Amino acid sequence: MESLRRNKIWSLCAITLLSLPLIPASGTVYAQQGSNVIIACVANNGSLRYVDHASECRNREEVVQWNIRGPRGPEGDRGPAGPNGAPGAAGAQGPKGDTGAAGPQGPTGAQGPKGDTGATGAAGPQGPAGPQGDTGATGAQGPAGAQGAKGDTGAQGPQGEIGAAGAQGPAGAAGPQGEQGPARSARCAGTCR
Repeated sequence: MESLRRNKIWSLCAITLLSLPLIPASGTVYAQQGSNVIIACVANNGSLRYVDHASECRNREEVVQWNIRGPRGPEGDRGPAGPNGAPGAAGAQGPKGDTGAAGPQGPTGAQGPKGDTGATGAAGPQGPAGPQGDTGATGAQGPAGAQGAKGDTGAQGPQGEIGAAGAQGPAGAAGPQGEQGPARSARCAGTCR
């Protein structure tokens, strides 16, 4: 009979343990605050009540107690990976870190497309004159140009000096005999010519 009674009590304890997750957190279930042991009093009729100390059980009640948390069980199999969660909000920008050491120079990239022609810059200062180059070969003569317009008549120059007398020329041929003149007047008296 005593064995039957104990079996009944332990059955009630097992049922109570399974129902612990349903007990409100505000209920007085634990023997002491911060303790890992639950204390209860079980009557002959199977009723169970929780107490803070074993001394609170009556003469016809049996004290039962059990740990709130048992030993840790073996680790279970890894479950399947859950779906990716929604991306979180961007966090605040952190402080600027120290400048790192310069990395090795990378390979030269491909030449990019030709850019647009920029605006013409300001003219720079004139550079010094370079040395004179060699004389180039004579080029071919070009075609004669068109005759220009006649220029204005220039001013008359000064009279030149009288030239030396020329040599006497040969005597000319005798001319024809002239007509006979009028008779001399007595008045001429040999003076008329």
